[in-house]
Amino acid sequence: MTAGPRSSETEAFSASERKPEKRPNMEIKSPYQEQPTTPEQIRAAERVIGVRLPEEYRRYLLSHLGGHPDPDGFRVQWSDQDWAEGNEVNSVAWMLSPYDGEHENLVDYYKTHVGRVPADTIPIARDPGSNLILLGVSEHNKGKVYFWQRDYEVDPGSGDVADYSNVGLVANSFDEFINSLFKP
Repeated sequence: MTAGPRSSETEAFSASERKPEKRPNMEIKSPYQEQPTTPEQIRAAERVIGVRLPEEYRRYLLSHLGGHPDPDGFRVQWSDQDWAEGNEVNSVAWMLSPYDGEHENLVDYYKTHVGRVPADTIPIARDPGSNLILLGVSEHNKGKVYFWQRDYEVDPGSGDVADYSNVGLVANSFDEFINSLFKP
């Protein structure tokens, strides 16, 4: 019996399920989650968020736990934010995961930050000060990684819309982000 044609979404996800990649020399430590994220957990998160996650990030989730990466340092490129001087280097405290636990849960962070971060991004990690590492999920920025400085976020009660005034570029792709992590 021959299976019928598969949708491109199913094929792309199935390919990423077969080929999870781990970065050499990077360790992820997590006391909350013992197994890598499952395809079902990723699909459930995508349903809540309302977008398909970029392939590079999906592959990462399938092969790593949420947790603390080592190395964890990254550089931020700010554009004309005077307050950002001296804030060009930061570190990842925790990578979020769409697992079923209560700590560092990607879906919970997404729900908490809707309206606070640019609408075309989702939180994927946080730094030690609860600033966020964001992932672009729209057509024009899909896969780009950003750093969101919470001290300069819009006031949710003001009616202002979250924009990029407190956001700096970290990497042009998720793989570039992971591969550029260093020991600060």
